Amino acid sequence: MHLLSRFVAVATLASTALAGVMLAPTGAAATPAGAPTIQRPAGATQAPPVRVTITVAEDGSIRRSLSGFRPGATIFDIRSAGSGSVELLRLHDGYSLKELQGDFGGIFNGNLRKIRRVDRNVEFYGGTFVEKGEAPSFATRLDAGQYFLVNLDKGTWRTLRVTGKVQQRWMPVSHGPINMVGEHQFSEPKRMHHSGWMRSTNKTDEPHFVELAQVKESTTAAKVRHYFASGANGDPSWALPGHGGTLVIGAGHTVAWSYDVPRGKYFTMCFWPSDENGMPHAAMGMWRLAHLK
Repeated sequence: MHLLSRFVAVATLASTALAGVMLAPTGAAATPAGAPTIQRPAGATQAPPVRVTITVAEDGSIRRSLSGFRPGATIFDIRSAGSGSVELLRLHDGYSLKELQGDFGGIFNGNLRKIRRVDRNVEFYGGTFVEKGEAPSFATRLDAGQYFLVNLDKGTWRTLRVTGKVQQRWMPVSHGPINMVGEHQFSEPKRMHHSGWMRSTNKTDEPHFVELAQVKESTTAAKVRHYFASGANGDPSWALPGHGGTLVIGAGHTVAWSYDVPRGKYFTMCFWPSDENGMPHAAMGMWRLAHLK
C-alpha cells in the first residue's frame, strides 16, 4: 500500500532527521493559485477560515505565509518543489521535539513504552503527503497555543503561534464522514464522492490516520484479511495507484482534507500502532472497502 510503505519509511527518517532538526528560512506567500475550492456552509454567519500557505522547498525546508493568528478554523494549503510529509502537531508541557525524535522511530517497532509516551504527549491535527506538482490542503480548528509544522521526510519544522480570543470561523463543506470509532474501526458511507473535501473525526482514545488506497474491483474482504494474515508485506496484487487521505489525527480532533482520486473501489485503513500490543491498527481490523463515485 502506498501509505504503509511510505509512512513507516518516514517514521524511520524522522527518528534520525529530527535529531538535527532545522529551522527553515522565514518567508511569506499568498494563498496559491489552484488551491482547492472551499464552500461556505449554508446559512453560516461566521467568518471564513484563516488560510495558511505551506511551501516545502526542494531541500525540505518549510515556509509559511502566516506565523501567527487567532484561534479558530484554519486551512493549510501545501505546495512543494519536491516531496514531503507535513504534519501539524502540538506537544504537551514537559515533552520536547528531542524526546519525540527519540520515541518516534521506535513506535513502529512495537515499543509499547514509546507508543504510549507519544500518544500521551503529542496532539496530532492532521497533515498530508505531497509530491511535486500536487497541491493538497487540510483544515482543522485550533485552540490558543504553540504548534509545529513538521516535514517528517526531512526533519525540518516551523512554529505557529495561535493567540488571542477564539474567532468563530466556519469549516469548509465536506463529504463523508470517515470517522474513527470504537475499538479500531472506521465509520463511513459505503459510497462516497471521488473528489472534494472529506471530514474525519477521531472519536477514540488513540491517534489514527486515514489512507484511501485504490484497489481492483475484484478485491474482497477475504483477500484483504488474507493479506494481513500473511504479514502484509509489500503491495498486494490487487492494489492500484490511486490514493488520498490525511496523516495523523489525535483523539477528539476533526480534520477536513482535500482529495481528488479516480472513481473506483477503495481500501480505507490506518497503520498507526496500537497502544495495547504495538500492532498496526489495520492488522487489528481497522480497514474498510468502499466505492468512490
